[in-house]
Amino acid sequence: MSFVKLLAEGKISPAIDIYEVYGALFLGRNPEEAHKVYCDPDSFFKITYVTPGFRQHLEDFLKKLAAGESQIYTLPALLGAGKSHFLALVLHIIALYRRCKGSGECVSRHLADYGIELYTPTLAKVPNVAVFRAGRVLGEFERRLRSLATKEELRAALRDASPIVLLFDETQYLEEEPGFVQWIQTLAEVAGEIKGVYLFVSYSLFPEGGRGPALETSKSLSAVERMNVVRVSLDTAKNIAAVFRRWADLRPRRVDIAPLKDVVREEVLRDFEKRLEEAYPFNPVFLDVVLRLADESLAERTKVQMTRELLRTLARAYVKASPEELVTFAHLPEPEDILVVGGPLAGEWSTLVKLYKEDVDRLGGKAAVSVLRHILLATFLARLMPAESLYPTEDNLVAGSYNALDIRPVDVKDVLAKATDVGLHVARLGDRYVYWFIGDEVHAIREAMFKFSYEDGIDVVADQLAALLRENARFFSAVYVSGVSSQKKAFGKVVILTNRDEWARALDDADKSTLAVDLMEFGLGRRRNNLFFVRRDDSGPVPADAGRLLERFADVKNVKEAAVALGQLYKAVDEVLVNLYHYFPDLLSMEDERIKREMEQLLRSRVERWKERASAVLKTASYTWLRRVVAGFTEPEARRLDEYLNEVARQRSDVLRGLVERVFAELQWDGFKKLGDLWSLYLNNEKFPPAPVSFEEFLEAVKSYCAGCSCLFEVDGEVKWLSKTGCEIPPLDKDVGVAPLRWRDQLVEWAVEAFLKQLASLSTSTTRYYIVYRRPSGEEVRRAVDDLLSSRGEWPFLSEGRLEVEVRERAIEVRVDGVATPVVERNPGSRVRVEVVGSDDLLTVIYRIGDVEREESASGKVHVFEVDLPSEPGIYSMQIEAVFRDGTRDRRNVSVNIKGRCKRPRTKYSVDVGDAIRGISVTHVKDARGLLDYFVKRGVPLRLSVKAAQAGGDLIINVDATFNITSPEIRERAIRLLAALEYLSPAADVKFEFTPPVQVDGDMAQKFKGAKYSFDVEVEEIC
Repeated sequence: MSFVKLLAEGKISPAIDIYEVYGALFLGRNPEEAHKVYCDPDSFFKITYVTPGFRQHLEDFLKKLAAGESQIYTLPALLGAGKSHFLALVLHIIALYRRCKGSGECVSRHLADYGIELYTPTLAKVPNVAVFRAGRVLGEFERRLRSLATKEELRAALRDASPIVLLFDETQYLEEEPGFVQWIQTLAEVAGEIKGVYLFVSYSLFPEGGRGPALETSKSLSAVERMNVVRVSLDTAKNIAAVFRRWADLRPRRVDIAPLKDVVREEVLRDFEKRLEEAYPFNPVFLDVVLRLADESLAERTKVQMTRELLRTLARAYVKASPEELVTFAHLPEPEDILVVGGPLAGEWSTLVKLYKEDVDRLGGKAAVSVLRHILLATFLARLMPAESLYPTEDNLVAGSYNALDIRPVDVKDVLAKATDVGLHVARLGDRYVYWFIGDEVHAIREAMFKFSYEDGIDVVADQLAALLRENARFFSAVYVSGVSSQKKAFGKVVILTNRDEWARALDDADKSTLAVDLMEFGLGRRRNNLFFVRRDDSGPVPADAGRLLERFADVKNVKEAAVALGQLYKAVDEVLVNLYHYFPDLLSMEDERIKREMEQLLRSRVERWKERASAVLKTASYTWLRRVVAGFTEPEARRLDEYLNEVARQRSDVLRGLVERVFAELQWDGFKKLGDLWSLYLNNEKFPPAPVSFEEFLEAVKSYCAGCSCLFEVDGEVKWLSKTGCEIPPLDKDVGVAPLRWRDQLVEWAVEAFLKQLASLSTSTTRYYIVYRRPSGEEVRRAVDDLLSSRGEWPFLSEGRLEVEVRERAIEVRVDGVATPVVERNPGSRVRVEVVGSDDLLTVIYRIGDVEREESASGKVHVFEVDLPSEPGIYSMQIEAVFRDGTRDRRNVSVNIKGRCKRPRTKYSVDVGDAIRGISVTHVKDARGLLDYFVKRGVPLRLSVKAAQAGGDLIINVDATFNITSPEIRERAIRLLAALEYLSPAADVKFEFTPPVQVDGDMAQKFKGAKYSFDVEVEEIC
């Protein structure tokens, strides 16, 4: 897809964010998608046209940079005039110098690849770069520089960093920071003193959204320009056609203008031909009008803001044209997308645009669109910048519509004849053409209401309701209203649908949270928990304010009739305003033009107020009429639609916060569950509360619930959990599986085991995977994944771990019965053949399983031995350690699952009466002391291990103690250690182990209730 098409579709930002460019070029950041074209050197240089102004100031900067001189450059200009593009060009040139290690010839050669000729001297040292922009987090150097207040401090910092380029973008916003004006004045003074400092400061004349001061009142600009500065002249708009050709990768081509000969005056034709190559691919008359719309004096009246929106407007027009034709007014976006209809002429221009659309519909055809749009835009310009010459002549219109393809001069003349002869809204004044505007109390409005049907009234209700729902239904991802218009209409996310099939299809999109307001009784369809359906209550009484307003216009009996009548009243006001002299013919007989104008203005104002009142009352009537709600599988009572929607909005965050947990609680977690299945479970289950939740929001809720490594994910058979940087949550979609780390107070061991097995299978003879994690004592542990497979007691601590990969020079691979695997499953008492394959010659092999340990001498790189496996079912760790000839060692673990029914520990976080506890893990020393006292009083034999590690300041603690509590003397030693440790380090890793397991009785269950312990509970299951 071409850059121009991406720009036209809004996939490329028309505004360059200097901070994004700086981050990509100098900090290695990944820019946002809409800014990538400006951050990638290849695409940036492809679309950049170096204007004469750009070239002059860029070469001036490079010459001074090479000479070691300093300079301050200011860029005060309108928003969108090209300031950011110039600054981006400076950044790209500096980045190119960095890649070329300062070689000017290298830089010149790279630029020549893009057809850019620029004086690029060789630099002894490539400058550093610092960028300041409001709303962006400053880098370390920028923060330090901003914190310096005195000249001496600034001098020292800049001398150390020189040569350095300091870029300030949209500086007017930085003036809101305390002390900024004085600071930048001091900085400018220092920058002028120190060689090798280059200061670029840009200001917007009209900041975005109208916020901030105009350029003339910018204190920081005045402060900076007290120095010796160079003002950068920006000439992008003047060269917009050449700029556009770079974006579109076009070259001017010859255009046949023979059809214009003998049709337009010779001087018009000569001027057209002269400017054609320069304007290509745009019709030069067309381009003149568009450039006038982009003039800085009209910055608040059009949406064609200088270079920024001018380029995008031209791109939107260009993509509508075919490759063979010139771009003309027929290809422009609609006038309301170009003009800002506001100010004192807002009413006039709203009507003018409406009349223009009526005229286009009436005449039809490409030539009519081009001619009428040309006249409308020219009239707009002439009203704002009064000059008769701005109104187009017939020659201007013929030439301005010429596209060298399918709009002929005869077509344009035919349009002009019809536009002035059949009662349209174009008038001819002398030899020039202009859009002419005329505009509309109780009798006149009531008379006009007879023109409008029930459907017309419903259409207005639908439009007004759609506009109101844009705010009230903001938490829904889609809002639909059934209406009667000839085609669907959109008001932001609110869409009016007029076809039953379209309505049914829209409501079937379950991934959107949908509000469906059924004005036309199209029907509900299938219920789901994120679909809210609203029906009419036709029998409701007339709202009091609607009754008072309508009593002078129509007789209504219920809320339905009131709403329709208000819609008809709304349309009638427009009818009167459009045909004012028809409804008030006496205006024409007034001879005093001043009085006539004043009366007409007053009359219009009075009529407009009826429309405003109708709109306000229609809001109440609509919300009262539409109050029968179906929310998911419930039908709640609602007094008014707006009140109900406000209540839904208040409850939404509570529902969303606990939604994932409630869905998870409905499942048996014996395997990964697809997110699409979980989403379907929520949508179609009456147990769950209805809420405006989309699938994307559901995914965000899953991410929130799973934060802190609380879930494991499965993507295409691969388990995702821990990475080299910690937790890993992959991009989520319906096919991604999920499982919680803990469920019903138990560790979901099968999921952790699947993750560890996956990592173990990735380990080779030389590449090993480790997990580094921290135990509650503070001790950091690093264990191989094959070792962890048989160390289930460590699994609860892995959620805060990270992966490490190690490549070993001396390493072994272990094969069991010929297969290299981290896990084997065999029958009790089986014998297995083990091969130990080393990367170098082996000296000794040591293996351990259960109570058996053997050491065997080895020779060569392969050692084979046989092992009799235990006869008791369970999971065992077979450890194989090899000693190489040079004395280095390597160790591998194989987890051996002896099949059969076995008793094995399972990690739980709460226990019930009857559970057999093998061990309890406690993370707070105070809790451990209390638990020790409890078991001693109960006479329960136990083994106590205490670990703590802390290093900070003057205190270093490293405790690793084990006590077999068999006597009061040993118990006292343990208590004294815990007491001392509690004072020094409240957190520790304390483990209580019971042999045999202790049975939980009622007293224990009560003791452990609500405690934050981890229990190893013995369960009997098939291994």
